[in-house]
Amino acid sequence: SIVLMDWDKLKTKFGLNNFFSRADMQFSMTRYDSWKKRYQVIANSSDYEILDDDNSISIDLKTTDYAWTLTVGFTNGVSPSWLGWGTVCVILGSVLLSLEVMMVL
Repeated sequence: SIVLMDWDKLKTKFGLNNFFSRADMQFSMTRYDSWKKRYQVIANSSDYEILDDDNSISIDLKTTDYAWTLTVGFTNGVSPSWLGWGTVCVILGSVLLSLEVMMVL
């Protein structure tokens, strides 16, 4: 049997663009069309062009009509925003704890 889907209606009904934009994420879903010998875009978010190997991951989804590739990533990369000051806090905490242990011993 054949199932035809209207991706625009599906994205609107389930709010895919809103879901990803609230999380500051982008997505792109593609499939390889073996007849036309090229990748065909199934669905994507508004700024999907910024996705690359540094800020996203790609997963192959097995379907009845070949494999689809879902690429999902964060607009600002995969590093958390607190990484810089979090690292400084951990280092400072370690130094202070080491000094306290040194004073006790």
